[in-house]
Amino acid sequence: MLGAAAGAALDERHHQGFTTWRAACRGAGLRLSTLVEFTLQLLPLAVIGLLLGGLVVLAAGALMRDRHARLCVAAHAGCAVTLPVALILCAFLPPMLMLAIDGLLAALAAGLWLMLMRTPSRASRAHP
Repeated sequence: MLGAAAGAALDERHHQGFTTWRAACRGAGLRLSTLVEFTLQLLPLAVIGLLLGGLVVLAAGALMRDRHARLCVAAHAGCAVTLPVALILCAFLPPMLMLAIDGLLAALAAGLWLMLMRTPSRASRAHP
C-alpha cells in the first residue's frame, strides 16, 4: 500500500490524478467498472506502485523461504481482499483516513489468513 500511496501522490502532483479520480468516481456513481476504469486511466503511477509493492513482498517471501513465506502469502491475501473496499473508501474519505482504515482492514484480513493457514485441515490429521 505504501507503493500505491507514493504513486498516487506523484499522480496528484503531476496532473491532479487523485483529485480528478475522486470527482469522476463520485460523478459517475459507485460501480466497479467505473472505479477500475478511472483508476487505470487517472492513477497509473498508483497502480504501478501497488504492483511494485506486491513484487517486493513476493521477493521477500522467496528470499526468506519457509521461515516467513506464510507471512508474505497472508499479507498478499489481506491486501487483495481489502483492495476493493479501499477503492470505495478512496472515493468518499480523506486520503489519510482511508489509508489508516485500509491498513487496519488489511492487517486484520492478513491475520485471519495466517490463522487459517496454521489450522491443520481434516485431511492432514492422522486417523486413529
